[in-house]
Amino acid sequence: MEAAYSLSKPPTPPPPTESPSPEPPEEGCFSAKATVQLEDGSFKLIKDVGIKDKVLAVDKRGKQLFSEIVLLMDVVPDYVGEFVAIEAGGRHLHLTPAHLLFIAGSDSSSFDPVSIFAGQVKKGQYVHVVEPVNGGVEKVRIERVCRVQDHGAYAPLTEEGTIVVDNILASCYAVFSNPKVAHWSLAPFRWLHSMNKTLEYFINASLNLGQDPKCGIAWYPSILHQIAEVLYIV
Repeated sequence: MEAAYSLSKPPTPPPPTESPSPEPPEEGCFSAKATVQLEDGSFKLIKDVGIKDKVLAVDKRGKQLFSEIVLLMDVVPDYVGEFVAIEAGGRHLHLTPAHLLFIAGSDSSSFDPVSIFAGQVKKGQYVHVVEPVNGGVEKVRIERVCRVQDHGAYAPLTEEGTIVVDNILASCYAVFSNPKVAHWSLAPFRWLHSMNKTLEYFINASLNLGQDPKCGIAWYPSILHQIAEVLYIV
C-alpha cells in the first residue's frame, strides 16, 4: 500500500510582535550622552543628574554660576529619535528640535543672547561656549548643524533657567519660544521647592513634589502644557 501524503499547508506562524515605541518627549530634551559640570568640578551624564545637584549655568549678566536642579521636567530613557546635532569650536551638542538654544547677538562686546528653537539653528550663527577653567563665556561660530538619530531624552530644570551642556549654553525650556515666559510660568514650582528646603532645614521633613519622575513628563509642566493647549498658545 502506498503511503498517504497530506496536501494541506502547514499553519502560517503569526507575525512577530514589536514592542511599542516609547512616546516622544513632550518637552525639548538633551540626549542621554550629554554631560554637565557639577559644583565640585566633576562631570556627570545628564541622565544621572538628580534633584539638588548644582550644575554649571550662566546668569542674565553672562556670569557663570552653579544652579540647583529643582525638577526633572521630562524623562524618556528609551526614546530613540531625531535630534539636532550642533558643532561649534570642537564642542558637540545633541538636543531635540523644540528645545531652546541661546544664539549670540551681533554685539561682540556684550552678553545679549537670543533664544531660538534648536530646529531653527543654522551654520554660521554663534553660540555661547562656556569654559569653566577661565570663567569665560565665549561666542563661537557654529561649524555644522545636522539631524541625527540618538537615544534618551532628559530635560532638567535649574533655578536659573539656564544650563551648560557639553560646554554650550542652553535654556532649560522648550516649546514656548520666549524663555522669560516659561521661567515665569514655573515660578510657583520654584517657590514650592524653596519652601520644601525650608521645611527640611527646620523640621527635617519635606513634601513629595514629584520632582524626579522615572519616566515621562512631570506633573507641573504637564499642567502647563494642558493650559497652553486650551489657550492655543502651543
